[in-house]
Amino acid sequence: MLETIPEVFPDARYQRCIVHFYLNIFSVTLHNKMQIVAMMLVCARLRHVAGTQWGTRRYISMNHLNKFEDDLLSEYIAG
Repeated sequence: MLETIPEVFPDARYQRCIVHFYLNIFSVTLHNKMQIVAMMLVCARLRHVAGTQWGTRRYISMNHLNKFEDDLLSEYIAG
């Protein structure tokens, strides 16, 4: 995955620290879009965690997250 970043985003630098990555994302996000961007980042992070060995534990269920993400995206598209 790291090899594809320069191909897709030639001017981007890789941000290893997740906290600074989030801060950089939020620094360029419009105020009225902050909640949806935050939820998309949470969804992406949880998908990553669920795809690793952590995801084999019973307490991580992605079903409610998938429904929430669909509702959030449909709300964003609606206006």
